[in-house]
Amino acid sequence: AVRLAISFLLIALASALVTFLATEEEGPGLILVTNGLLLGYLLLAPRWNWPRYLAVSFVAQIVGGLLAGGHWKLMLFVAVWNIVQVTAAAALLRQPSRELPRFTERSYLLRFLAVAFIAVPLTEAIAFLPFVYFPRGATSVVAYLDWSVADSLGIVVATPAFVAIFRRHFRGRVNPRKNWPYLALVVAASIAGFSQSEVPIFFL
Repeated sequence: AVRLAISFLLIALASALVTFLATEEEGPGLILVTNGLLLGYLLLAPRWNWPRYLAVSFVAQIVGGLLAGGHWKLMLFVAVWNIVQVTAAAALLRQPSRELPRFTERSYLLRFLAVAFIAVPLTEAIAFLPFVYFPRGATSVVAYLDWSVADSLGIVVATPAFVAIFRRHFRGRVNPRKNWPYLALVVAASIAGFSQSEVPIFFL
């Protein structure tokens, strides 16, 4: 119950931030972490518990979007599609069902990238581009592809991070002396990305 409550709060917060920031000028440049967060939960939870996390996520996405001023029809559509997308990704990555994520192994990492960065965007394109293109034309296709790429980047970035945080033994394996270069890279990329607007490198 505690884990489900925390997942509700985190997913609602992520959905609210995405909904709010998407209305700003820099909306298409976002990295959407909501699906990456939910996928992290599903990769660690037993399959019999997936329906609970999916139901909590569905409600949390709608609540978070509505609190940020989103339209209920759009929030309902986005929540349904996100649930379908993340469930498919989790099912592909949990073969067999008892398999846990192993992002430190090259074979699993390549499979994760193939699912999150190739299969998911390709499925989105096949399913929705006809509905996006014919009513509004090529301009909306570009905006849609920007959103799809931001969604995929969010999964690639957020899922391994949240899986590491959610694991109980994570704290015991952190070695600040060994891992400080990674923090330095994050700081350097953040400064480079936010101190100028000529080169679009926010994704770093």
